[in-house]
Amino acid sequence: MSDYAYRNTDPDAIAAWHTTAQRHREASNQALTGAKAIGKNKGLMAQRSIGEQEFVGLAPIDPTDPPEGWRYVRDRFEPRRGKAGDDARAWLKSVQLPDLRDVMQQHGLPKILFKGGMMRAPAMFEHDGAVYALYSAQPDDIGPLWEPIRLSEFYAAQEASDETSRAAA
Repeated sequence: MSDYAYRNTDPDAIAAWHTTAQRHREASNQALTGAKAIGKNKGLMAQRSIGEQEFVGLAPIDPTDPPEGWRYVRDRFEPRRGKAGDDARAWLKSVQLPDLRDVMQQHGLPKILFKGGMMRAPAMFEHDGAVYALYSAQPDDIGPLWEPIRLSEFYAAQEASDETSRAAA
């Protein structure tokens, strides 16, 4: 099986990517700050599924001493059940990160492929005014704004993007 690469240079898609990436950074910072303010934890715990990440609780420092509104279960602090956990649940919901795949789906990029009995999510990045996507199977219904490109073009752009990120750090 081969990989399939695509590029989108549509200004609306690029703007949506940048807006969502900024929201992602802000939500991430808010989550880290909030977890510190709650106290009694080492930070957020995330659960990852095909192409998605969800914050599911807090990493405990001492499992026997949860923050107010939280309980220890499944090796993490989770919001308590009922009214006692309302504030913790609301906070956890407020710090969930936006998913770039959801946004790019609105611009014609399939979020997940079901091929060969497997679910496949695209690898994605933005570089130099374009969003790039790579699938491990060929999508059946990719939008017209997504131009098929050679794998060498995809990897060259990815290397350039990585180099730009390293230089900025």
